[in-house]
Amino acid sequence: EKTVTALESASLQLKSRKDDIDSLAKQLEEKQNELNEEKISRMEVAVAKDESVDAMHRAVNKAREVEARLKEMKDFISKADELEKTNEQLHVSLSQETEKRKVLHNTLEDLKGRIRVYVRIRPLSESELNANFVECLSKEDDRTVVMAADEATAQGTRDWEFDKIFSGNNAAGNTQEAVFKDTSLLITSAMDG
Repeated sequence: EKTVTALESASLQLKSRKDDIDSLAKQLEEKQNELNEEKISRMEVAVAKDESVDAMHRAVNKAREVEARLKEMKDFISKADELEKTNEQLHVSLSQETEKRKVLHNTLEDLKGRIRVYVRIRPLSESELNANFVECLSKEDDRTVVMAADEATAQGTRDWEFDKIFSGNNAAGNTQEAVFKDTSLLITSAMDG
């Protein structure tokens, strides 16, 4: 019986020790879980710290880029201001030179005379030549036109003076271009007002 009691007592002690071991194992597991959670928390803090450092570096780089762009924009604005000033100066200069040109041109036109009379004698067309028509007006010199005598009305030869006479065919200079070249300055003066 002593052996049974000793066995039961040893069994109870063993069970008690086993419960103590189970309790200690459970406490150890809880402590290990707490330790793991602490490690994970520290790792998250470290990762967050690394991310914030990276974010700070990105923000610093972005600030540098913005600063460089701002400097470029300031330079661009400065150049634009200079160009605007130059443009204003050129505009003023152009206005002054245009006024000078108008004054000089009008002075030249005044020297030539304000009222000028030009005449253009049209050459006969092919059908008029085939019908044996004769020119009734002819150019005597650069300023005089002569009208031939008219037998039907018994009028004699008559002549008129003009500032410029264009006559003959295209080869003789009776072209639209020749008329425009000679009258363009007068037209410019009229357009200048």
